Amino acid sequence: MADSFTTNFNLNKGAAGKTDWYPDWQAALDFLDTLGACHRGSTEPLVTQASMFWADTTSGKFKQRNEADDAWIDLWDLGSAPSSASQNYYVGSSEPSPTFAHLLWADTMAGKLKQRNAADDAWVELWDLGSAPASSVQTSHNALVNSNFDLWQRGTSFSATTNIKGYDANRDFGGGLNDIVVDSGDNFTGTDWGAVYEVRIDATGTPDTFKWRKNTGSWTSGVNTDTDWVTLAEGVRVKWGATTGHTINEGLLITIIGSQNKDGDYTADRFKLLSDGNDIVDLARSAETPPAGSTYGLKATVVTPNKKFGFMQLLENRDTLAFVKNGKASIGIVARVNASSGINNIRIAVIEWRGAKDAATADPVSAWGAAGANPTLNTDWYFANTPANIPITSSNQNFSVEDVTVNASTTNIGLLIWIDDTDAVASDELYLFQAQLNTGDSLTDFVPPEPQGDLLKANRYFAKTYAQDSAPGSETNAGAIPFIGNASGNSGSGVLFFPVEMFETPTIRTWSIQGYAYNSAHSNNNGIPAQFSISSPGAKGFSEIGISPQLGQYPASSISFQFSAEAEVF
Repeated sequence: MADSFTTNFNLNKGAAGKTDWYPDWQAALDFLDTLGACHRGSTEPLVTQASMFWADTTSGKFKQRNEADDAWIDLWDLGSAPSSASQNYYVGSSEPSPTFAHLLWADTMAGKLKQRNAADDAWVELWDLGSAPASSVQTSHNALVNSNFDLWQRGTSFSATTNIKGYDANRDFGGGLNDIVVDSGDNFTGTDWGAVYEVRIDATGTPDTFKWRKNTGSWTSGVNTDTDWVTLAEGVRVKWGATTGHTINEGLLITIIGSQNKDGDYTADRFKLLSDGNDIVDLARSAETPPAGSTYGLKATVVTPNKKFGFMQLLENRDTLAFVKNGKASIGIVARVNASSGINNIRIAVIEWRGAKDAATADPVSAWGAAGANPTLNTDWYFANTPANIPITSSNQNFSVEDVTVNASTTNIGLLIWIDDTDAVASDELYLFQAQLNTGDSLTDFVPPEPQGDLLKANRYFAKTYAQDSAPGSETNAGAIPFIGNASGNSGSGVLFFPVEMFETPTIRTWSIQGYAYNSAHSNNNGIPAQFSISSPGAKGFSEIGISPQLGQYPASSISFQFSAEAEVF
């Protein structure tokens, strides 16, 4: 048999008596060059192509051909590890040097694929070399809470002063002395944001008497008029200029615009305020020294000292499923306090609701407990991690809890950030920025949410006609919807469409452009409230409305109004 072969390069016969063949090595290397394999030499390969490698012994650089095949890219020095993020992987038995965030290392000594963490101070083991990811710990990290505290849908500041507005309705109710006054000071003790009190004269005599009701509840009748304050309920007070001479049905509408700093109130980016009592902190949107990637933060100023408080966001079940499948969660927040603050520590936790899905009770905290103790949680609420004090200073700091195991029975998951100290004094300040909750065993880099997408996500739970910085109940016609009734002006109907399908059938409140609400009260061109009804609020994507002007109202054709729709998870 002839000793000959057909190849792309020459093969030479071994010495006499040998059966092996060996290539013409230079010809072989030149051939491999044409295949895009690694070339080693002092001059570039004879034939180049996109993405091929070259160990350039003249410059001492390991290079790669660019995609246009018209230039070389220096990757790193020959004989060393990658030196920059241009090459994000390394294979070897010892740690590469230098390192950088997110560098991948195939550690042949440990038999593990590892990745450098975001702080570039430790390695995170991903999985065994030669195998696929073995558990949900190694799956992708998905941030389901990604809050920059940009969206203040209910207003940009909340304080202990409650806004109580009284609308003189004597034109609607038959005329009269028009001498009733409402106390607009900080006396309201309730928590019903958007509540409306209605007051009317119900009998004349000495003195005249009046009746009142809250929202559309039962009337309390036969109350004597008085020139001194008369308390109706929840601190709402009225008084009269005279005690006689009034007209039946003469009266007043009183709208409560909640302060949103009470335990259970929603604040920025759908974070719910949880506090050991009401009026513990005042809240405001703050642009004071935000971290890179943020414009605003949430500022909480202590009003009532020596009380615990915090902020929580809960995900609906469809988003929670990703955490249950992954089996791990990680949370993070950027925070600081003011200089010389009595607030010394912060605690953060992954919190789980394990009851019926999307049916979490409104308050997870049963008792806040003493300083140094975690709150006692209500039934079906659990901490997924064991929260502990983390020291906080007057400089922006990154706080995180990673690799938290998610219970398989979790139906709704969230994050809770709170102050454990009970020695905070009035005017102490807490600032929060960049809250995050993601799947996986480590915290991902914070990526500011895209504004329009962020707003649409929030609209699933809260929508309104007002401008984003205007609180519902504000006196403004910006964003108001004109309503056209039928020709007779006595009634009308229409449809409200929400920006997106809401989480559940929402609670709808409607407002006049003067900021008054009355069982869906609105305003026509004459500035007088008219009564609307939500006749079919069953659909998530829209709601039917109907108008029925109250007691000789002006024509419905000239009415415009504002509304808010709320469908929060808990």
